[in-house]
Parts: sequence; structure tokens; C-alpha cells
Amino acid sequence: MYHGADHPKTLFMLTNLAISCRNQGRFEDAGNYLEESVKVFQKSLGPDHPDSLRALMNLSISIDKQGHHKKAEIKYWEVLKGREKKLGLNHPHTHRTLERLAHMLWMQGYHDKAETVVRKILTKAGHSFNESQPVSTDNSRFPALIALYTEARQRDQSKLAPHNVDALETCECLRLVYTEQSEHEKATELADQIQAARKLTEPANEQGKPDATPNGIVTSILRRFQNSLSGTRPGLLLLLGLLAWSTRFYWLKPSNGKNDTRYPD
Repeated sequence: MYHGADHPKTLFMLTNLAISCRNQGRFEDAGNYLEESVKVFQKSLGPDHPDSLRALMNLSISIDKQGHHKKAEIKYWEVLKGREKKLGLNHPHTHRTLERLAHMLWMQGYHDKAETVVRKILTKAGHSFNESQPVSTDNSRFPALIALYTEARQRDQSKLAPHNVDALETCECLRLVYTEQSEHEKATELADQIQAARKLTEPANEQGKPDATPNGIVTSILRRFQNSLSGTRPGLLLLLGLLAWSTRFYWLKPSNGKNDTRYPD
């Protein structure tokens, strides 16, 4: 039974397949799938619909991971403005977009620019900063970035497992900022927490055991089927879509005995 390219089930599986590829580091494959899903979402629902913005956000991340930072920055701003309009500046999804944009600028060495952008958005959202204080001072050079990532970390701790990809990235962002402004004790504490969390996702195949992590499961099954099924066959897309959907529970923190199935973007 074929639903068509713009059917919700098709888009659901396509998006999950793309995210699975992204989590495996296959950013080019993820980008191709997400380009397609963004076009369909925007055509079906409009560019400002939350699902369209979520798809665009995922595409922005994949473009960023491929190193196309200028293009990614344009996409991040597009998502940020759309989410500000539809959800408000204080919505977690809007903040998540700002976190990604700031981190991209930071990793390119634009530390002061990242602080200025975040300070401007958070001030608009109601946060208070001393506007007479220069961005770069010896005492707390990056107060807006620390406020942003500290709030994000608290949110992640309440919803996500410690080894969740987004939770780890938030911790790493905060660690980098603390390191840059010479708060080494805080940076070291975060580094230890990141290392401990990452051990939970290490493959258990040192002694010939199968890799039971989500990425290991996806890769193993993909290898089994790639020789017998064409990459465009519906059977393969269905398999990978359902598999990606099921393994994403691994990354989310149980709440009241149940798993939160929402993506934290």
C-alpha cells in the first residue's frame, strides 16, 4: 500500500531515517532526506508550520555538521524567526535553535559574536543584562551564553537521558564557554560528566559481542538488507523508518515509567 510522498506516515519515516543517518555521522545522506522532507512539509503545511520548522531545523543541523556554516547560519536564522513568530522567544524549541546557532558561531571562533547574538535575543525575551558592560571583560565574558546553556542543561536533565545526543552537546557547549573564561573547575566537572555519559553508548564488541547501541542496530540491519533490497524500495524505507523510530526511545529519559517520544528540538 503506497501513501504518497506527502502522506504523514511517509514523512514520519523519512524524517526518522534522516535522523538515524545523522546520529551515525552520515550527514550527507541525512541532508538529502531532510531536503526532500522540508520541501514536502512546506508545500503541504506552509513554511511557518511547527512541523515544517522542525524539518528545517533538522536540515540546518545536518548542513552545519557537513561544515557548510554560512548556509547553515541562514537556515538557523530562518528557523529562529519562524519559531519566534509561532511559538514565542521563551519556547524551548526557540531556545534550542538559538543554542545551535550560537554553538556554530562559537566553533568558528566568533565567540564575541555568539555572545552578542544570544544577549540580544535573551534581552528581547525578558532576560536582564548590563548593557553597559562590554561583551569581552575579564569578569564573566559570556553571561548570556552561560545563561542560555545552563537553562538548556536543566531542561535536558528533566527530559533526556544523560547520553542523549542533544544533552551531551549542551554540556559540551557549556564546558567550552567555562574553559574560555578560565573557570576550569566547572569545565572539568562537566568534562567528567560527559565522559561518563558517553561510556553508556560505547559498543560492547571488544570481545566479539554485537553492538547493541541504536546506531549499531541500525547499521547491522542495514548491512543485512542492502544487498537484497534496493535503497529506494518501500520495504527498506519502512524497515529503517520503524527501526529509527523504535531506537530513538534509547535516547530519551523515562518519565513515570514511560518514555517521552518527543524530539528535543
